[in-house]
Amino acid sequence: MGTIVETNTLSEALTVIEDAYKELESDCERVYVTVNIDIRKGDLGRIQSKIQSVEEKIASSEINE
Repeated sequence: MGTIVETNTLSEALTVIEDAYKELESDCERVYVTVNIDIRKGDLGRIQSKIQSVEEKIASSEINE
């Protein structure tokens, strides 16, 4: 299981990770975190375009049923 986050800067991404840790640390004896960072120059919004593509495929498959 994973969570994908898209930010404008590396600093923003690290802040999201730190905030998530702060939420968990008071209730958990152990917090295990694995982070993959893929920095690409260019337009943001890749996640939104992927979501839209999946929604279109779902709608298309529902029509074909």
